[in-house]
Amino acid sequence: MSNSYRKKRYNGYRPHKPYKKKRSWSTLWLIVLLFGTWYMLFGKEILVPLTEVAVGSNREEKEKVQQQTEGKAYNVLCTQANVAKILVHTLSKNQSIYLNSEDQGIWYNKYYEALEKEWGFTYLKKENASEGMTYLQIAELFNEILGEGYDVGVSASDKNLNRMINLNEFITSYTKALEHTGKGILLQEKDLVLIATPATYEKLKAWQVMTDQGEYGFEGLILDSLCGQTVRVLVKDNEILAVTRILSEESIIKECYILKVNQKTADIQIGDVKLTYPNEVLMNKDEGTIGTITLKKNTITGFEIQNQKATDTLIRVTTDYIELEKGGRFPYNYVMVYDRTVEGGFSSLGALPCGVEVEYTMKDQAITSMQVIKKPNSSQIRVLLNSGQEGNYLHEDIQLTSTQDYELHYNGKTLTFPKNNKWNAKNFNWQGNETRVQFIPTTDSHLQVLSMTRKEINPHYKGALEIIKEGDGFYLINELDMEDYVAGVIPSEMPASYGEEAAKVQAIAARTYALSAQMGSKYVAYGAQIDDTVSSQVYMQVMPDASAYEAAKATKGQALYFNDKIISSKFFATSCGYTANFGEVWANGETFPTNTPVYLVSRQQYVGDKLISDMSSEKEAYKFYTLKPSEVNAFDKDSPWFRWQVKLQKEELEALINPAINKLTKNYPSLVKILNENKEWVSGELDTIGTITDLQVKKRGQGGNMMELVIVGEKAIVKVSTEYLIRSLFSTNEKQSLDVTRADTTEVKGMALLPSAFFSLDIAYDNNNNLSKLTLYGGGYGHGVGMSQDGVKGMAKKGYTYREILKHFYPQIEIKEM
Repeated sequence: MSNSYRKKRYNGYRPHKPYKKKRSWSTLWLIVLLFGTWYMLFGKEILVPLTEVAVGSNREEKEKVQQQTEGKAYNVLCTQANVAKILVHTLSKNQSIYLNSEDQGIWYNKYYEALEKEWGFTYLKKENASEGMTYLQIAELFNEILGEGYDVGVSASDKNLNRMINLNEFITSYTKALEHTGKGILLQEKDLVLIATPATYEKLKAWQVMTDQGEYGFEGLILDSLCGQTVRVLVKDNEILAVTRILSEESIIKECYILKVNQKTADIQIGDVKLTYPNEVLMNKDEGTIGTITLKKNTITGFEIQNQKATDTLIRVTTDYIELEKGGRFPYNYVMVYDRTVEGGFSSLGALPCGVEVEYTMKDQAITSMQVIKKPNSSQIRVLLNSGQEGNYLHEDIQLTSTQDYELHYNGKTLTFPKNNKWNAKNFNWQGNETRVQFIPTTDSHLQVLSMTRKEINPHYKGALEIIKEGDGFYLINELDMEDYVAGVIPSEMPASYGEEAAKVQAIAARTYALSAQMGSKYVAYGAQIDDTVSSQVYMQVMPDASAYEAAKATKGQALYFNDKIISSKFFATSCGYTANFGEVWANGETFPTNTPVYLVSRQQYVGDKLISDMSSEKEAYKFYTLKPSEVNAFDKDSPWFRWQVKLQKEELEALINPAINKLTKNYPSLVKILNENKEWVSGELDTIGTITDLQVKKRGQGGNMMELVIVGEKAIVKVSTEYLIRSLFSTNEKQSLDVTRADTTEVKGMALLPSAFFSLDIAYDNNNNLSKLTLYGGGYGHGVGMSQDGVKGMAKKGYTYREILKHFYPQIEIKEM
């Protein structure tokens, strides 16, 4: 069929086509089929080239039948902003960057920016965001998205040419369009009871709706009037894109907690939301129970108590199951969580730590709700032991022995594991789904793990060892008394030569960190509360001696509190003479900088007047980092890491940074940005930035730590944020070693990353003004937040007590017994 014939036959609107790529005739027929389907579904007179389509005649009858069985359709206007949101949620490769934006402006701005930055797509305009989309505009939009060759013709005489399309019609047509072009998307259809929006419950975040299956986003939709009703929605990435049907004005909400029954109302908790409803059926005896309520016109008209409940201790939460100490493993879908502890704070399944005591309910052999009735036991701790490689917890095999008898607990039976015997996990007779075996001490003894090495020896562990079979490997958990754990941390984190007072400081810091970690869920998928690496605090790398046990005993139960709550007691190896603000070191997800608690603020770590007026100043920071240890009366000055240098020729610098840039732009898109042609910092992946022409420090923290470093290359300009990523820029790789010279003139070769982010740049240029070499002048070792361990040594040497030292590093805290 010739173009002239088509033009004559379809004398109407034909959208512009910005793309030059040609489509094959076979592909054109796909779009013909698409719009033929659209036409049949909705009976609109929108035509497509190359075909004629008969008008569908049974749409109204189908709707009547569907209304009888699945409620009524919910049709709202499709606005341009709705379309921008749907495009980003379904097509963007970097959607997490946009969807997690902290922009407090108009909700749809990030979607328009994403369309423009990622695709250069400007068809939709912000100024028209609230306007409805017509059939003609949808035809234009599809041509823009699908590219040249996908022609959508609209008859000029069509009375529906400028008719507005509703949101559900758009999603149906858009989904089919992508399916026919091989770009299919997956939208999840869910039936939800809408419980509360920010308009009806002020504690919800903006654009968050509470449902009977948890919280969902609903940007750009109006849901307030639908609260209390059961609706069918289309969901992508936990975001509601559209409400398609109202299934019922009566709603059944399962696993509700009855807080209080008043004369004519009742206070109900559903997840983390507490609401008051008019009440027709609940009685005072129902208070404190969990059950299913029926709402009709937002009034409680029915209640069925959930009687099947039990008490147990939570061990693991994985994506597939919940594991309880006595009950074993159970599947789950959505679990309502209620916190009945005095302290509170546990509001979702993902926040529950290993070791909490729960009362749970079940239906069809699956857990449906949990009440947290007791926090983890603070006198015990569960430590996840790594396999020998940091971050790898799955052991290929586990072999144990002991010089004393142990109890072996497995599958409900208690056996004796005789002394001097050897046990091998691979050869053990594992039965069905029974995947946990425990070795419980009968005396004050140790188990030796023959399949592991720590400092070139097979380590011994006090307390119990638990092995969890996971596929072809095994997780190894050490459950022991908190004070024995603290004694195992002290020598692994601080040499015994630092003295008795320093050991007491480390004991309290370690205990505080452990108590704080117990309340988190980072390791609950493994059945643990903390690990034994620098990701938490190092445990049993060095065997504890009598002095370690004495320090733990002397400070037994003591921990650091602020406003009667355990603090997160950050500590590190060596300071440069200043510590850093917490919020200027770590990002919170994709937000940087963040807030700083009053007990983790930047502090001077030397005696006497200030040597530097402002460590955030580049000139002043350079002056401080080039001072010799003898010129600063610092607590850490005797450490070889107090000052360090790195010298790199241009070729060595590029050999370090280019491979690092590739990894960082790929793995940390929100913290490593590229300068685009519009002078905006955007996310994207880079193979290399080529020849490096400059490095620029854009931002420093109050303590002098580098927060933002810009690397200027011939192919790109990149900005790197946070201390860890800046240090990672200089990581040793296969082609180039990072070698660091310390204050005592010793050289440490092949470092994984820079010792700290407390450093300044000294750049040398050749006669052509090109960068020729770089010298880094730095100080300290570690992240720089909280307590410096070498600083503790220096303060103890000067006669400070352990209480004085702790209050110096953690201002405004109290030292109390837990």
